[in-house]
Amino acid sequence: MAAAGHAPAEGGGREGLDGFLESIARRCRAMGPGIGLTLRCEGALPAAAILAEQSLKQAILILLNNAADVSPDDVQMTGEWDSDTFRRAIIDRGSGMPADSGDKLGRVFFTTKPEGQGTGLGLVLAANAVRRLGGALRWSNRPNGGACAEIELPLATLRIA
Repeated sequence: MAAAGHAPAEGGGREGLDGFLESIARRCRAMGPGIGLTLRCEGALPAAAILAEQSLKQAILILLNNAADVSPDDVQMTGEWDSDTFRRAIIDRGSGMPADSGDKLGRVFFTTKPEGQGTGLGLVLAANAVRRLGGALRWSNRPNGGACAEIELPLATLRIA
């Protein structure tokens, strides 16, 4: 059952949170064999069983691909969970985001990529998928360069009893 005011999770089968993230990392590596992607998971084991929600999986892949576009040799994905919340971060070593982009990211079609290489549609789709599940997607610049995209979701929207 969906949390009040949020759509239910869709598609996919039963999977532990750690396995869900590992499957996304495998898919990303298969799509871009040269991507230097590391994954770190932290949380109580065995990890909560969730519905491997397809729109969330696609949202994370969009964010990974964007990070790999600017930092193909060094992309990091972390997954953390407790009994109530699932957090996932994607960190790159690119040049970061322009200071004036914060209000636009995930809300309007906006890109910093060269013309013909991006529209910002992926970020809007990713943000909408996360919001539909009752979560939040935030971006920030890292102090030593690069950007971080963080998803935070209530675990109840994904959990399988």
